[in-house]
Amino acid sequence: GNFYGFDGFNPFEEFFNNINSNRRKQRQQNKKNIKGSDLRIEITLTISDIINGVSKKIKYKRNVKCSSCKGNGSKDGINIEKCQPCQGEGILIETHVTPLGHIRQEIICPNCGGQGERIKEKCNYCKGNGLTEKDETVDLTIPKGSINGTVLHAKNLGNESKANFENGDLIIQIVEIKDEKFYREGLNICSDIFINIADAIIGNDDIEIEIPQGKVKIKIDPSTESGKILRLKKKGIVDINNANNVGDHLLYVNVFIPKKISKSDEELLQKIKVSDSFKPSDHKIKFLNRIFKKIKDYISLNH
Repeated sequence: GNFYGFDGFNPFEEFFNNINSNRRKQRQQNKKNIKGSDLRIEITLTISDIINGVSKKIKYKRNVKCSSCKGNGSKDGINIEKCQPCQGEGILIETHVTPLGHIRQEIICPNCGGQGERIKEKCNYCKGNGLTEKDETVDLTIPKGSINGTVLHAKNLGNESKANFENGDLIIQIVEIKDEKFYREGLNICSDIFINIADAIIGNDDIEIEIPQGKVKIKIDPSTESGKILRLKKKGIVDINNANNVGDHLLYVNVFIPKKISKSDEELLQKIKVSDSFKPSDHKIKFLNRIFKKIKDYISLNH
């Protein structure tokens, strides 16, 4: 039933009144501290962009406070009144009679939606929303190592807050564009290089190739075969979380065999093909046979 102390004092009612007062203060503070919502966009990057970092001019749309009503949604920014049913509290108290006594329950005021205020006449420009859409252009610096799937946050570049609080963030999702020349394995960059037969046999100390960082010179050792992998250290991608961790660039060597040659080249090859230097050794034949057997065994196990 009802619990009363001396002089009709109800300690439980006083306790709940204090709780409700604290809740009202918290609600009023929360209304002032409503942060603007975040925005998400995708940015496409090439391998070169990922390795070297890049600055991009980004165009997007975001919500900003209405210039007419300053964000409160009312005509001229002044047509707002205190909600009468809840007396500006944003909540209503319902009392229910139960076998255990009277239970008081808070509900959100349906008249104002919990805001404690009611717009008498909506802003003609934003239709009472308080925010309008605006085209934005910003220069963003994308750091090195922003590989596919990386998420970056640009503070305060999201939607504005109606309540003069902090703006939302611009959340940037990195999408990697596939490259015809280069592909990525973790922090390593991989690509193919093609050398002619002469360079494969006698070597070449001055071959120029192109990598995402620009042109570099590499050395081909004598007797270089197709399938050999050359490593350019620290020419891969930097770890975005650890600048000291940098991948390599791996070059897969292909010996180019021409389909057509001139008459003079054919005569030259006829002379040298009988040389013992151009005949595979027994050791090499055994080595190649072992590789072929491993391939056959692999195919048998997987079919």
